[in-house]
Amino acid sequence: WDVYEKEAVLLIQFSPLMAAWFERGYTFVDWAVRRELTDTGKALHRFLCSQPKRYTIQAIKLMQTIGYQRTYKHFMNDLRNTMRKMETLGWLDHWEISGTGRKQPHKLTLIR
Repeated sequence: WDVYEKEAVLLIQFSPLMAAWFERGYTFVDWAVRRELTDTGKALHRFLCSQPKRYTIQAIKLMQTIGYQRTYKHFMNDLRNTMRKMETLGWLDHWEISGTGRKQPHKLTLIR
């Protein structure tokens, strides 16, 4: 691998089956944003990078999808902090969490 000031080049060899799979599905990750995030933020960022620019998901499903291990209360706090941070960094244009978490489940809606 070659590492430069802001970029790096990695040479990696994959099997033909994996190469065909990668040609159909890939995700761009913004490393400048990722470096500024917590571990939970990195997991959220990685998942959200692979979703459409306008995206909605229930918070409990998002928590399960990224494999969050702490309580739902902690997840919601981390989620709000991460969304604020990603908006401050310019990665998100808009986000909101709707629902009460009781009768109406929490739902994250975002625009990148």
